[in-house]
Formats: sequence, C-alpha cells, structure tokens
Amino acid sequence: MVTVIKRLFWSALGALSLSVCIPLSASADVLDDLAAQPGFEGQFTQRVFDQNGALLATSEGDFAVLRPDSFRWEVKTPDQQVLVITGGVLWQYDRDLETVLRRPAPADESSPLQLLGADRAALERRYIITTEQGATSLIPRGDTELFERLLITAPASERLSLVFTDGLAQTIEIELELTPGKTPAKSAFDFEPPEGVEWLEGREAYEAGVGLQDGGSR
Repeated sequence: MVTVIKRLFWSALGALSLSVCIPLSASADVLDDLAAQPGFEGQFTQRVFDQNGALLATSEGDFAVLRPDSFRWEVKTPDQQVLVITGGVLWQYDRDLETVLRRPAPADESSPLQLLGADRAALERRYIITTEQGATSLIPRGDTELFERLLITAPASERLSLVFTDGLAQTIEIELELTPGKTPAKSAFDFEPPEGVEWLEGREAYEAGVGLQDGGSR
C-alpha cells in the first residue's frame, strides 16, 4: 500500500482528474477562466483507479498554485508528504519516513500541476486545444507528453474537471475545493528541510545554493 500511495503522490505531476471551485463562465474556454486567476489554494481529495476501474488508493490534503511557476501539494492522509515547486526547484518531503529530496523542477507544462498555472500561449505551442459544448480538449502536438488527451469540463459555475490517465493506464481523479477569494502568498511556497532528515538527493546543491532562481525557496 505504501508503494501505491507514493505512486499516487507523484501522479499529481503526471496524470489526474480534477475538480476546482473557481468562478467559470458557462460558455467560455475554461483555460481562459483559469488564466484570469493569479493563484488559488484549497483542499483536495485524490483517487487512483487501475485500468479496470478498481480503486487503488485515496489521499487528502491541501494545495496551492501561484503563477507563474509555484506549486504546493501537501498530502495529509493516509501518509504525510509535501511536494513544492518554486524558483526552478522541486522539493519532496516525506514526514513519515523523514526523508527529503531536492532536484530541478520540470521545465515544461507537461504535468497537470504545471498546466494549472501555465500561460495560454505556451499551452497552444504544445497542444492542439479545442472547445465544444463546454468541454476543452488538449491533445499533445508531439509524442513526448504524459498523456494522449486531456479533457477539461466545467460541470457547474464553480467546478472544473480534468480527466486523463498515466503511463501505467491508471486514472487519477482529484477533487479540489478552492478557498473563495484567496490567493496564496509567495511565502506559502518556502521550504526548509527539517533538521535530522535523511537526504535522498540534492543536499550538496542545496547547501551550496546551486540551482535557485531569484526569489526561489532555499
């Protein structure tokens, strides 16, 4: 089960189905509605299903997105893990195992979390985007993406749904409950590894201050 949960945690970067409480117009392109938001935060419930539709795992926690490149994904149950991307750096901290790793953040908009905060023009360079009957579809222009097709719908004025599968043919569903009128502060993406944790990767670069952009979390 631990392996499944960790795969689910990393799938937040790779594949998901997502519901967001965010003001969305019924007829507009949902990507335009998202682009109008400087950032958002709230709570999530995430579920992963196998290729036969059987539920493999569920997790819950908090999330935050701040344009142009800051993300925080904190799993609080059943495990406790933190994923932070900011200033060109990705942090993963496992509270249960007391381990931490630090590496360069993904450099493109191929992951779901990055898609939430990506610039519309950048998305159009990577994907064929169409909108029909309230649904927006993203199809990769190349064959290096993490999904073959992403479908985004807004079933209600304050909900958004994204659906696709990962490379293991698993479907990941994430429901996000947005805190109304709240834009996360830049400090929400600061991360300092606790004393005594086991470093899995990136300690030397961290201690040398290597690989950080201006304003990035040290």
